[in-house]
Parts: sequence; C-alpha cells; structure tokens
Amino acid sequence: MTTETESSQARTQKLEGLGTRRKRVEDVRFTQGKGNYIDDFKLPGMLFGDFVRAPYGHARVKSIDKKAALALPGVKAVLTADDLKPLKLHWMPTLAGDVQAVLADEKVLFQGEKVAFVVEDRYVAADAVDLVAVEYEDLPALVDPNQSMAAAAPVLRDDLQGKTSGAHGPRKHHNHIFTWEVGDAAGTARAISDAPVAATERIVYQRVHPCPLETCGCVASMDKVNGHLTVWGTFQAPHAVRTVASLISGIPEHKIRIVSPDIGGGFGNKVGVYPGYICSIVASIVLGVPVKWVEDRMENLQATAFARDYHMSGEIAATQEGRITALRVRVLADHGAFDALFSISQATRIQLRLIGRQAPRRCLLLRRTPPNVRLVAQEGRGSVWPARAWMLGSPRRRHRAIPGVSRTVPWYGTIASGDNPKARRGAPSASTA
Repeated sequence: MTTETESSQARTQKLEGLGTRRKRVEDVRFTQGKGNYIDDFKLPGMLFGDFVRAPYGHARVKSIDKKAALALPGVKAVLTADDLKPLKLHWMPTLAGDVQAVLADEKVLFQGEKVAFVVEDRYVAADAVDLVAVEYEDLPALVDPNQSMAAAAPVLRDDLQGKTSGAHGPRKHHNHIFTWEVGDAAGTARAISDAPVAATERIVYQRVHPCPLETCGCVASMDKVNGHLTVWGTFQAPHAVRTVASLISGIPEHKIRIVSPDIGGGFGNKVGVYPGYICSIVASIVLGVPVKWVEDRMENLQATAFARDYHMSGEIAATQEGRITALRVRVLADHGAFDALFSISQATRIQLRLIGRQAPRRCLLLRRTPPNVRLVAQEGRGSVWPARAWMLGSPRRRHRAIPGVSRTVPWYGTIASGDNPKARRGAPSASTA
C-alpha cells in the first residue's frame, strides 16, 4: 500500500472533465474513407432523379413537353406540377406557415427553380433533362428589396395577391410577409430628438451561401408491403422532414423513418425541407423502388437556401459624454420567393452591441421590419439563419468590452414562440432606469 497522494493535476487528468484533453473517437473511419454519406448509399433497384431548372428569375410556364425525354431508353418517369396536382402534392408547407411549390406551378419565381423531375440512371436522367422542352413567358424580375413594396412592383406570388393577412399578422403589400416590432417607439423618438448627439448609419449585410462540402440529397424507399417509408438524407432537422412528408403524402408519421447519416456540413443550409426530398419520396411511392437525388455543386450554389441579405438602418442617441440613451433600428430582410423562416421571433440576424454607460431602459427601441422581399434572381426559400436581432448585455449580463467601460444595456430580444401577437404581448415593457 502506498501513502503517496496524487497531485491535483493528476486527479483532474483522470476525471477528463471540462478543460481536459479528450481522445477523438470518430476520426479513424473518416481518414480511412469509411464515412457513410448519402451518395455512398446503393440500394437494390435504386433509380436516380434529376431536375429541369428554370433559366429565368420570373416567368410564366406556358407549356412543358416531356415526350422526347420519356422516349429516351431507360427513363422511368418525368414528373411535373400537373402530375402532382391530382395527388395534392404540388405544394408543400414551409416551417413558417407559408407554402412552397414542389415543382413550379404555372410560374417560376427564381432562377434555378425546379420545373420537372426525371427518374432513371444518374447519367441517363441528366441527358433526359436536356430533352424536356419548356416554353416560358419572361416576366419582370424583382432584384432590389427596397423596391419590393412599391406600387408598381411586380406581383410574384399569384396565390398571395389580394390577401391582407398572413400566418404572422396583417400584410401591407402582395410582396410583404410580416412586420415584427418591439420596444418603446414614442420614448425612443423623444430621446433621439432631444439628444445632443445623434448618429445614423445604413448597413447592408450581403447575401451569403452556407456552401457545405456535401450538397443536399436523399434516398427515399417506400415499402408497399408494410406501408413504411424510409428516407435517408442530409437532414439537420429530421423531425421536420418527417412531419412535412407525412402532411403531403398522407402516410402517418409513425410509418415514416428518417435517417441522417454522416453529414458533410450544413450551417443551417440543411434545416429546411427541399422539393428534391418530396420528389424522391413521390417517385419511390409511384415506382416502388428506392430513388436517390443528390444536387451538384452548381445547383447547390444557385438554388439552395441562402442566408443574410439584410438592409439595415440604425439611429443611436447619446449625451456629450458618450452615454447612449436610445437606439432605433429598422431592418429590411429579403427571404426569397417562399417564406421558410423557422421562427418569426428570430427575424433578421443582427448583433447590436452597445458599449456605453447605463443606457436608460425607457429609451431603448429595437425595431425589426423584415418585409420578406421575394427576390427572384436566385433561390427563394428563405434565410437559413433567419433573423435574430438582439441586444447583448442585459442588466444581468455585464461584459468588459474595453478597459474601464462596461455595457449595461436592457435586453429587448426575441421570444421564440413563433406566434407574433403572443411574442408582442410577452415582450419586456419599457421602464425608467
């Protein structure tokens, strides 16, 4: 028996807790090429799907001729919106209470939108895509979010024209989705008008693409014997995929199995439900064999959900000594042709950091107005990192930003309810510091 006492460092090393080195266990199979990604899946009888995509940002689909594609040896099916309509599968719900066209229904709303789905061998399907003849009527495209709600702005979503209310409140224009506002508007206006120092700034947070190494894809396999559907895919939110698949197919959720294998990056890009998933599921149900869809890099860059694209105007008021007294922010957010924002209370991803001395709570306004412009020159699904506008540094969170200066800023932030009226009622009320 030894009476030697272990050092604190030795005991901590044995615990392998926070701050200690951890041995990685997942690296070996990846470095040996044994990862299991979607394009590695090979099932008996599996077919491949490919899309005919629109070359226009905004256009009416006048006709689709698929005879030549169907005549190509080996092609099993060419699906269009007209094929999906009898089954009520041509539109699907989004995560934001909107609906999205699975395949372009009478109009295309962004360049690269899916018009038809061709099923066969991977290379035959790619050849057949070129044989599908689509006649378009070019329409005015909206490319400037600041002109999206002008009187002369083109009507992009015909299904929304004339509607005065949406999933998250009243609509001001056929291109407007929602406005979310929080704070003390009157108090902030007074503070800004009375302030000895005031500054305004306009900032554009440009559109970006998450661009994961692995593009989006899936394999759908419908077992007609027991009525069970299995879908493997690059899913960051598998439960959302299962719910949407159940809603549009009528298959109960307990009979749908969603599997997310190794995923080569996502960055929020793979949270939403893409038409490729639904088309693969429909094709597998119809044909009775597994169907795989994997987009290529050009398709991923052109037509997968983007992020950011915010046009921000801010006003800040302060004393001569540098004490911040008020903040007012307005954000115009372009979320594309179909609103897929998964929470309206996370509208416009901005981090506003105030470095000052005790900003009075009564003067703080955080105003966010994301009209959700339907930009039709690129992917129109919605921002993957949808909107988050917040103040860092509540009365309970003080950060040392620079030596000798603290941030003590009341927090007016997001209430992640997905219910706009409830979010407004639950927002912190203004009070005097």
